[in-house]
Amino acid sequence: MVAVWLFGGSRVDEFRRLELDCVAWDEGTDDTSGELFTICLLHIPQNKTSRPFNKPVDPVVGQLIDAGKLIRPPQPDLADRETGEKRQHLFCHRGHKGYLNHNILPALCRKFGVPQTDSRGALTRHRARATIATNSSTPARR
Repeated sequence: MVAVWLFGGSRVDEFRRLELDCVAWDEGTDDTSGELFTICLLHIPQNKTSRPFNKPVDPVVGQLIDAGKLIRPPQPDLADRETGEKRQHLFCHRGHKGYLNHNILPALCRKFGVPQTDSRGALTRHRARATIATNSSTPARR
């Protein structure tokens, strides 16, 4: 969950609404060397300003999603707040989707001795995503 949050580059609404089967795999060819490389596409659901689309992300994001699905306990279908369709959400814990801000972030802060608030306010998934996006030099492919 944390790797997808940090390295998937999704907005809060996109992240919370990712479907269980949101990863697709493809191959590309390096223009210079001709070597094949793996492409991971993250399917982003429709939102109020755009239709659904696929976004290339680092393959480790897809690998972690695929591994997490193997150990994920069954979850109920929940209504999507944009479309109203009942479906499986990728990040759902005990039928709830607010797990990152309320459970994981506080646990990570405690573990690493990081305050949960600072002069700008509470540490939220939005602030951390913006920080990673600004500071990241990780290419979309390796």
